Amino acid sequence: MLGPLEVRRNGELLPLRSARERALLGLLLSEHNRVLSVSRLVDGVWGAEPPLTAEKTLQGYISRLRRLLEPDSPRAGWRILITSPPGYSLRAGTAALDAAVFEQLAGQARQALAAGAPELALARLRRALGLWRGEAYENLDDAEFVVSERDRLAELRLAAVADRIDGELALGHASALVSELQRLVAEYPLRERLRGQLIVALYESGRQAEALDAYRAARTRSVDEIGVEPGPQLRALEAAILAEQPSLRPDAVRPQELPARLDADRNPLVGREGELRHLELAWGRALDGSGGVVVVEGAPGMGASRLVAEFARRVGSRGAAV
Repeated sequence: MLGPLEVRRNGELLPLRSARERALLGLLLSEHNRVLSVSRLVDGVWGAEPPLTAEKTLQGYISRLRRLLEPDSPRAGWRILITSPPGYSLRAGTAALDAAVFEQLAGQARQALAAGAPELALARLRRALGLWRGEAYENLDDAEFVVSERDRLAELRLAAVADRIDGELALGHASALVSELQRLVAEYPLRERLRGQLIVALYESGRQAEALDAYRAARTRSVDEIGVEPGPQLRALEAAILAEQPSLRPDAVRPQELPARLDADRNPLVGREGELRHLELAWGRALDGSGGVVVVEGAPGMGASRLVAEFARRVGSRGAAV
């Protein structure tokens, strides 16, 4: 759904023969696990002036989609596209739909940001945004349901991008974000959140004058186009710049306390960078949803516990629960 509408079974792309067949499937997917009446399906596929044969043709499309989605099921045993008076319902779990997986990951990322764990949030957002292949329902005509669902998903995508930028800013990656934010502000000139992020990224990159110019440009656009002053968050950023506040970076990282046994030894750890890199790689896999158990083994006095404590302190300082 997050791009041209495609259906795959075991990685194989399944053929959808016609635009109306794709429209029917798109409508069923947009309302998955809900019952849609025959009249609702006819309106969604043909619009305000369906042909007299629309209901019969719809039955043909339903039959073909069933055979496509469940080629090995008996005729009376359909489990995905089922008859449910007064119409039909497409049953699908979250993992089967890229749009549902995207929304789930984006929601989990927001929770991680709120919990002060931007590193975890960024990992989830990278996976979520990586699901997009273009504009949602890209190969469907602009039927009413397509437009509304496309707009809804586009808003969620932009919010996820802004969440990712918040996470990057919290971790100190301001300089790398400036060009992306300039492009986003040009594309969405009235989005105050993006303009605020651009101001922060410029200021944190040592470009204070440009940050102030970015605020003034935002104010001019807001006053000229909609006749109102910028919102309180943008005005607070301007005041902080004029007051030469040391940093505008969002305080989104919430370091976690360590268990007493891990927190006892604070002496510098020397000579274990290779092992720490290995643990960081394992942590990266865990953030991407492919975690596993890592065993740290050593004879007494060799520093295994100290190594674990140092790694725990590093990830704990970035918001990880230990």
